[in-house]
Amino acid sequence: MTDECLLHNMSVPSRSTVVVRRAELPGVRYSIDCRSLTGPVADALRSHGARAVLALLETSGGLLFKAALRRPWRRSVEHVAAERFTRALADAGIPERVGVFVTPDPGAPQAPPTNLATALAVLARRSGALYLPRRRFTPSLIVPAHVVLTFPEV
Repeated sequence: MTDECLLHNMSVPSRSTVVVRRAELPGVRYSIDCRSLTGPVADALRSHGARAVLALLETSGGLLFKAALRRPWRRSVEHVAAERFTRALADAGIPERVGVFVTPDPGAPQAPPTNLATALAVLARRSGALYLPRRRFTPSLIVPAHVVLTFPEV
C-alpha cells in the first residue's frame, strides 16, 4: 500500500460538524453563582474566613464591608457563621447527601438560583467536584464561581 492510498482512505470531508450534547444528569439541581465575589471580598474570604462571611452577609459586599469586617462579636464568629450556613441550607432545602458540581449547560433547563447565604454555605463545603454535607464549613475555600449543584437520583 502506498502513502497516497493510505491518505486517501483516511481522509474526511473538508466540512465536518460534530455536535456533543452532555447527557442530562437526573436529579435536584441548584444554581450556585458567586462570580461577583472578586477583589477585596475574595481576598477577605481567604484571609478572614468566617468573619468575612458574616461581614458579607450583613453588607452584601457594599461600602460598609470593611467596617463590618472589623466589628467585634460576643460569640465565636465560626460558630455564628456555621449557624447561619446551617439555617440557609435548611431554608433552601439543600439535601443532606453528597452532591456533584457541574458546569452550567446553556442548553439544559435552568436550575433555580440560590441566595448569597446558601451559595456561600454550599461552596464552603465543596471538595473539588463534590459537595460534602458532613464536611466542616471552610469559608476560606470559597472562590468566585458559577456552578450547578446536582443531587443525582439513585
